[in-house]
Amino acid sequence: EINLVDNRAMQSLNRLRAMVDSRGGKLIVVLIPQNYFFGNENPHINSELKSELDSLRKGKNILSETISACKVLTLECFDTRPYLDRESYFNYDAHWNSVGHSRVGVALFNYMK
Repeated sequence: EINLVDNRAMQSLNRLRAMVDSRGGKLIVVLIPQNYFFGNENPHINSELKSELDSLRKGKNILSETISACKVLTLECFDTRPYLDRESYFNYDAHWNSVGHSRVGVALFNYMK
């Protein structure tokens, strides 16, 4: 429900990008989706929303709104979803395991070169 373009974090990324650009660098924002995008097992999500996971994945969510804000602000955002699946996360945790880190690391390296 919130316009992330005006979000403080997104505005900070926008200012950071301007600083990096002024120094001849390039800012790439790596988007890290929660594990509920890849399965229903132990997602870090409010218990009231667990029955709504399918509609949450397909509708407006924090990730889709972040991608939209990146486009509006012309931030270069690297979406990691194509490189991840349920096997990329720890079984009972929303963090990447070595498989997830490896897949995203290789993909990001290839994206940057």
